Amino acid sequence: MQLDPGASIVTFEGELEDGDGQRIIEALRNSGAGLLFISSYGGLVSEAQMVGYYLRSNNVNSMAGEVCASACVFTLAGGVKRLSLADSMIGLHRTHLEGGGGTLEMGQQLVGNYLRYFKSMGIDPEIVAIASNVASESVQWLTAEELSRLKLVTEAPVVLE
Repeated sequence: MQLDPGASIVTFEGELEDGDGQRIIEALRNSGAGLLFISSYGGLVSEAQMVGYYLRSNNVNSMAGEVCASACVFTLAGGVKRLSLADSMIGLHRTHLEGGGGTLEMGQQLVGNYLRYFKSMGIDPEIVAIASNVASESVQWLTAEELSRLKLVTEAPVVLE
């Protein structure tokens, strides 16, 4: 997929924090952009999912920037078409719960939420299994083959000139 030089693009860089989901959605609405370019090491999954659902329901594409890890992957997954830069680093890890704890029931609810979310976005649910095997303090960077097989990236990598 080639990027249209005149197309409106919304860019987000940084950690997804409280309120960022609504700010990104407002920027997309106000600009009429058809692409969200996101570069983030992660943040709040709830904010990332909010944006992902908006992207999908409004026919907006997503593109991973230099880095898209952790919660960022949820936003990337929401794009109708999902792109990456040729050198994007896209990675997963297990969810970190504030306070370090949580019950088995909470964990099961999170996994169920993640499975439903990724399935609704057309992503192979294996993505949840991969993430669950990586400590929250670490990141597993996905290969181009894994990104394609999981359907996390649906278009050929973009080379910026």
